[in-house]
Amino acid sequence: MDKQQIEETIELLALFDEKFTELSESSFAKSVFDNSGIDISFEFDTKQGMVKRRGPSDESIRAWAPSIRLLISRNDRISFRQMHLVYAQLPIDETSLKTLESHREDVEKILSGPANAYTSMRIEPLKINGQEPSVLDFLERFIYGDIMHLDKDKRKDFVNWKSSPLVFAFAQDRFCVLSAHVINLASELVGFNAWITRKLEKLL
Repeated sequence: MDKQQIEETIELLALFDEKFTELSESSFAKSVFDNSGIDISFEFDTKQGMVKRRGPSDESIRAWAPSIRLLISRNDRISFRQMHLVYAQLPIDETSLKTLESHREDVEKILSGPANAYTSMRIEPLKINGQEPSVLDFLERFIYGDIMHLDKDKRKDFVNWKSSPLVFAFAQDRFCVLSAHVINLASELVGFNAWITRKLEKLL
């Protein structure tokens, strides 16, 4: 790596850390790790079930959705995919490269894996085209079906979920659980970035 490449890489690492700090200090991130979940109760007298969601508010979920896109999209500068392309070119030791490669594999495994694997619930109405969606597909229904771009197919799924308060409570809870996994994956890179930056600065 030449001097310009090193400086650009250090700048990118700093940008990732800056945006992660903003994300981790958001009301959504603070709330999602603080007793977030679903309460289910049943009234035997009325024979009616009640579902109440705990955690981030509807407003904070809507505010968070565009932010998580920075990490899970394929082409954004600080997405997991783009960051790992940068890591792979770093002049660092083989052990560290293998550790970063392991993180990349964890990201791919989680985002491509079935959403219900991380929420411990199989909820038929949350399937997409009769199939359990991947984590990435599910998150994109909130991002691109309600907040950004308003993709026709993704919006159709989102609107179907929202039409039922019961189903939507579970959909929002799943979005929160999956987002928490994404936050944890991003936090692991912050420590790496600090170490890598110190290494690169010595090369200037």
